[in-house]
Amino acid sequence: MSNRQLSIDKVEAEIQPELLQFFPQALLARMQVIPFLPLDRKHSNKLSHSNWIRLRNVCKRHTKCKCVASPLLIEHLAIFASVLNWGRVMSMY
Repeated sequence: MSNRQLSIDKVEAEIQPELLQFFPQALLARMQVIPFLPLDRKHSNKLSHSNWIRLRNVCKRHTKCKCVASPLLIEHLAIFASVLNWGRVMSMY
């Protein structure tokens, strides 16, 4: 068994009690639960940067304005997005 499989099994074991508060065991046995795992800083920054590029292009196309963002802003957007995503995930339970 690989380390990845061990960590997936560990995550499933940790979230099972929480899921049982909302779903019957019989239903959970027929469902495949896919846990949300957060992105690391590098990938989060890369995703935020590509989202910024898309937003910048939309603004440029519609307003003819030039938008500029510093790398620090992109990093802050990535941090904000990860916090926002965790809040969204936690509010689902």
